Amino acid sequence: MGNQVSHEIRRKRNARYRTLLADAATAYRKRFLGGTASVLWVSEMPTKDEGWSLEGLTDTYVRVALVGRRQRWNEIDLVQLKAGFGEVLSGVILDSGQVSLIGEARKPV
Repeated sequence: MGNQVSHEIRRKRNARYRTLLADAATAYRKRFLGGTASVLWVSEMPTKDEGWSLEGLTDTYVRVALVGRRQRWNEIDLVQLKAGFGEVLSGVILDSGQVSLIGEARKPV
């Protein structure tokens, strides 16, 4: 096929688009920090210290992860969103006072 964009130019454009999309996604998640959101817990795993590693989604499809004291799968909790770690936010479940332990040693977004 004629008039195609060269492989090198396509590669550079794609890299630029991926960077722009990643930056936009980070900015989107940062908008929710400090606020509260309802989170539907979609995944849970027991931890070594009798807690539960929980992962869920807000109504705007922002991923949230934290460690809770009890199983929460398929339940909805109000969460105070406190920090961001890559593509995931972390916080505190407000109705039960559970504290997030995920990513405490990591640098926030």
